[in-house]
Amino acid sequence: MTAHTLTIDDAELDDLVNYAELEYHPSAPIGIEIDNSTMSASVQWIDKTGEYITPTEKYFNYHEIFSQIWKCTLTPAGIPTYGTTPSGAGLDLTGASGDVMSRYPNVQVKYELDGDFQRYWVAPFDSNHVGFSYHPNCYAGGGTLHDHWFSGVYEANGYLDGADSKFKLGSATGKVPISGEVAYPDCPNSGRFTIDDALLFAANKGTGWTISGVYSDALYQLLYYIRYGTRDSQAKSGIGVVNKPTGSGFAGENTGSNSIDSNLDYWGTGKGTGTDGLVAISVLNRQNPWGNVWKFTPGINIMADGSCRVTKQNGTGTIAGTLPEGSYETLPVKLPLADNYISTFQTDRLGALTFMPLAVTGTSSTGACDSYYHSAINPVIVLSGGCWDAVLASGVGDRAAYYAPSYSSRYVGARLEFRP
Repeated sequence: MTAHTLTIDDAELDDLVNYAELEYHPSAPIGIEIDNSTMSASVQWIDKTGEYITPTEKYFNYHEIFSQIWKCTLTPAGIPTYGTTPSGAGLDLTGASGDVMSRYPNVQVKYELDGDFQRYWVAPFDSNHVGFSYHPNCYAGGGTLHDHWFSGVYEANGYLDGADSKFKLGSATGKVPISGEVAYPDCPNSGRFTIDDALLFAANKGTGWTISGVYSDALYQLLYYIRYGTRDSQAKSGIGVVNKPTGSGFAGENTGSNSIDSNLDYWGTGKGTGTDGLVAISVLNRQNPWGNVWKFTPGINIMADGSCRVTKQNGTGTIAGTLPEGSYETLPVKLPLADNYISTFQTDRLGALTFMPLAVTGTSSTGACDSYYHSAINPVIVLSGGCWDAVLASGVGDRAAYYAPSYSSRYVGARLEFRP
């Protein structure tokens, strides 16, 4: 296993406020507490002992986990070239120099249920803290432990590679996101784009390539909650491309639209030029983390009775639209058989780490603030994030679980991923 650690200037740490007294050291565990006795979307930051803390934005910018989220271009063999800033200054974003990806650190995690309180902590991958273990994403992709992964900055596009005549997924600016029911150029299944198509087109790039799945999406969601101290992602970071007309064909926005690539701060956060709701957003170096097009989320099936199957935490088994026997674990508590905003998450460790709903009595501004649409057939796949006309039924935790693995729609695309 090869580490790709990005260095931080230790001299800069002197400016952090009281990190020694409050255990705000940039490599220390940091977490959140969710109080389920209230419907507040806010979460409380906690240190490794569970004491309440108030970290500054600057602290997160130097934290060993969050400071490692850097944009790069990635070759098919998985060789990264980083920009001169986390946001990717100096990189070729067109795809000509490689897929435009963001490097995310894998982490160790600790979860605790204490009455109405759910507590989550993250610690650096190579740390040694009592009660922590590797997040399931550390094993995803075959069961080999790895300390980081790469996720597409943009929603996936598609292209025919002349070198081997295979259709593949890419991540680049200025592209039409690939989706179903649309005559996408050179796509062998033009007019069809299912979850299994997405997995195949990603795998056509070579070993380690896939699409963003249940564990990487959940880890991104956890990092978001910890970084921003809220579950109301749309209110905090922008509502995303969610207020456009239904239209026909692909009616969202192309990748990198509305000058968003040049509207980013040092850390890759920003919005396109224009009206919130009609322009892309970028958070933790990921554009359109919600809105624009739904994204397939492989590694999970939900059944009509609410049973939830999740790919095995040790990373073994086969990832497909329908998870085969021997490839999954089943959550101990069934998911709600109703459509509404998520109010509380499952409380067992796996259900909590994947942020599956326990109850759906929330609103767009209370509880988890994100929608859940339930299963009615066996099995269904999961879509994440919402699309261009979803309005406030979108967000970092938005999940739709009512379509068969054969589902293909102009509203649904994918996000490319690479695992070392």
